[in-house]
Amino acid sequence: MADSNAKTAIIVALLAFTGTITAAVISNWGFWEPDESDPPGQTSLSREDPGSAVGNTNGNTNGTTHSSDTETPVVIAPHAPEIQINQRYTLWGENTMQFHLEPGEETTIRGMDLYANVATYPAASCAGPGFVPFTWQIREPYPGGGDLEIRRTLMGGKTEQIGLGSMGRATIGICDDPVFKNNGLEEIFIEVRYASAAPTDK
Repeated sequence: MADSNAKTAIIVALLAFTGTITAAVISNWGFWEPDESDPPGQTSLSREDPGSAVGNTNGNTNGTTHSSDTETPVVIAPHAPEIQINQRYTLWGENTMQFHLEPGEETTIRGMDLYANVATYPAASCAGPGFVPFTWQIREPYPGGGDLEIRRTLMGGKTEQIGLGSMGRATIGICDDPVFKNNGLEEIFIEVRYASAAPTDK
């Protein structure tokens, strides 16, 4: 009887010991130490380059491209305007010329040099009937160049203004010599479109 009671006591003791260990393991299951390489609030699953996220390019989270945000749009100046003339006149020999003017600089253009002598049209003559229509456009700087002034000399030595600003149209006689002057503070680059004209019935 004594041996039976001793065996029973040993079994109960073993069961109690085993239950204690099991309880200790279960009670510590939720306190397993995290990987120290993970910062607080972040797990290894979140360790990605921010730029790899969907809808995110080069780490830019606002969906814009920095290069396009900072680039200045390139503005290209137009050419000198098309020459427009009344249908009662015939136009020929259209051409263009370009030149620079420093601040305060001026240059003279001879109407005789612009007029195109063609056998089937009136010859160049100060008495007419031919003349030279022209247009101009400041191409650099653009926009800008509004201080360009164009004058021609009248009989007696006086001058009159026939053009002003960065773009315009004017007409001169074959023997007129218009003066282009830059009254501004910066260099300008001018394009002049010119042609020869005369009444259609001449």
